This record gives sequence, C-alpha cells and structure tokens, in this order.
Amino acid sequence: MLQCGEWKALKSYFKFENWWLQTEGFKERVKECWDSFKYEGGPDYILMAKLKGLKVKLKEWSKTRQGNLGVQKQNVLSQLEAIEKILECRALKEEKITSSIALTVRLPGDSGPGKLG
Repeated sequence: MLQCGEWKALKSYFKFENWWLQTEGFKERVKECWDSFKYEGGPDYILMAKLKGLKVKLKEWSKTRQGNLGVQKQNVLSQLEAIEKILECRALKEEKITSSIALTVRLPGDSGPGKLG
C-alpha cells in the first residue's frame, strides 16, 4: 500500500491562476522555491511535501502581486478618470465654439455688417 504521510481532507482548494504564467519571473520563482525545499522520505512523500510548500509560497507571492496589481489598477483608473475629464472639457469647448458660430451666422434676409438693409 502506498503511504504519503498524514492526509486530512480539507475544503481549502488551491487554484492556479493563469495570470501567474504571464507575470515576469514567475517560472523562475517556482523553480527557486521547488529547489529550496529539502525533505527526506520516499519519493511520494517528497513530492507531496514539495507541493504543499509550493502552494504556501505561491499563495504568499500571489497576495503580494495581487496587491501590486490592485495599486496598478487604481492608478490606471485614476489616469482614465483624468483623461475623461479632459475629453469632457474639450467637448464643452467645441460645443461653445459651435454655438458661437451659430450666433454669428445670420439668417437669410438679415442685414449683416457692411450691408445696407
């Protein structure tokens, strides 16, 4: 019978996030963590222990990266809001110019400057 040490059924699931693969340095981080774990026992036990250790390290890493992503997201949203305000001001200026032009245009039959009415 294959023995892997103590195994308790927990409801905590580890979910691998696809964005991790796109993050610079992720693969190197995994290799570094994997190589740093030193366990003794059978191959099945070593594999299980390394996977558990890697899970902990990846969760910690993800929290720091996700926090960093949260800051980046907030910065991008702030920049977007500033751009929207600029565009809104431009639209208002264009509207003002259009209305000014409309006021200077005379209706047919109106006497404009230099015309005798």
